[in-house]
Amino acid sequence: MTDRRGLKRCVVGSKLVDRMREIEEPAFVPYMLTVALFAAAALPHVVYYVVWTNPPRFQAFVQRYFGHKTHPVDAFASAASLIKLVQLGALLQWVLVVLDYKQLHLPTLYMSLAAATMLVVGQVLNVAIYMAIGKPGVYYGVRLGKPVPWCHGFPFNVVSHPQYVGSVLTVLGILTMLWDVARESANRAIIPWLAVFWTLLYVVTAFFEDNL
Repeated sequence: MTDRRGLKRCVVGSKLVDRMREIEEPAFVPYMLTVALFAAAALPHVVYYVVWTNPPRFQAFVQRYFGHKTHPVDAFASAASLIKLVQLGALLQWVLVVLDYKQLHLPTLYMSLAAATMLVVGQVLNVAIYMAIGKPGVYYGVRLGKPVPWCHGFPFNVVSHPQYVGSVLTVLGILTMLWDVARESANRAIIPWLAVFWTLLYVVTAFFEDNL
């Protein structure tokens, strides 16, 4: 009799745990994916800060693990590209799960034009800065021992920190599109906070590059 009661309690307890998981998991997963997306947005800026403020340590790290044939600028560029893939993966997962792809709709014409304008201008600035100062200029060659050409022309004669302005415009273009297509999503309100956070990251990075 005691064994039957104990078995019954175990079964009831197991069902209760399963039910609690069903209730908690949907709320837990979007929360973690949102935290992961914000962390992915911040990750490159942490790396930028470390490399900018302590280039000898980064150079020593590259030489230790990749050898003298790999220049720190090239290693930094590869790391930045890898981080962009991480950011893209985090954003896609967030859109599919948190915004819920079933609740996404086709974008409206005006929002599409606004988003496309920001994306195009942002990418023009990004391409222009690569053409102006090359990989060494973009990836801290001035700190990592590679000569960087001094440029007074486009895009530096248009805006300060054209790379970061271009990146911010690109991010805002993507988020503007998401804001439009996710107009029925319950988690749409996160998008403006993400836009502000991502923009501030570039502002902080530009600040320490100018002052540290």
